[in-house]
Amino acid sequence: MSTLNEELAIEQYQKLDAGSADGQYRPNRDLRFYPGANLTAERRRSLDDQAVEPEDLSTDDIVYCLSGLVTTTMYELVEQIEQRWGKEAAQEVVFEWARKRGREAIKKWAKVRGIDRLSAEAWARYQDLRHCMSGPVHAHSFVSIAEPSDTEEIVLMDRTGCFFHTGRPQGMDSYSPYVSMGMELGYREAFPELTFKIVRCMGEGTSTNGCTLRFRIKKSGAHEKPEKVSSR
Repeated sequence: MSTLNEELAIEQYQKLDAGSADGQYRPNRDLRFYPGANLTAERRRSLDDQAVEPEDLSTDDIVYCLSGLVTTTMYELVEQIEQRWGKEAAQEVVFEWARKRGREAIKKWAKVRGIDRLSAEAWARYQDLRHCMSGPVHAHSFVSIAEPSDTEEIVLMDRTGCFFHTGRPQGMDSYSPYVSMGMELGYREAFPELTFKIVRCMGEGTSTNGCTLRFRIKKSGAHEKPEKVSSR
C-alpha cells in the first residue's frame, strides 16, 4: 500500500488566510497534535507493511491504521465489483454510495443545529468536522472563507491527502472523482443552494501533490431541483 503524500507539511497550510472576520468561525489550521498526522514516512511504511509489534504501537499508530483500513476496505470491495461486473458497475456503485453518504451526513449535521439553509460559515464548520473525524489522511483538508460576491458566498478547500485517493492499493484506479460527483449531488439534494467545482484533483490526474475545491453557496433564491453535477 502506498503511504501518505510527502507533501503533508502542515506549515504550508498554517499560512492560509482563514478569511473570517473577528467573532466569526475561523476554520481549522492546527494539526500539530492530531493523532497520526505527524508520523514520519518511515513509520508509516512500517505500519503499512505491518512490520511492527503490538507492544510498540502508539495511539498515533492506531489512528493512522484505522483511517487507512477504511480506504483499504472500500477498495477491496470495489475490486470485487470490478472483477464480477466491470468497472462501469463499480463506478456507479461508488457514485451512489457517495451520493447517499453526502446527503444523509449533511442533513443529520444540519438537523441537530436547526439549519435549513447553508452559509459559508456553516459549510466551513461542517467540512472541518467531517475531515477531523475521518483520520489523519482526510484531516489534511483545510477550508478558507473567500470574499463573497453579491449573490454567492465562497469557500475554498485545499488538501494534500484524500480519504478516497491517498493510500489506495497499488495498481487500482482512483475512485475519488466518482466520490466527488456523488457527494456533490447528495449535498445538492439536501441543500440546492450549494455547488462546487474541482479546480485540481490528484484522482483526476490534474495535480500530483494536492486538490483544490471551490464551493459556491447562493445567498438567495428558492430551493431549486438539483441540476447536472457541475464538478466536471
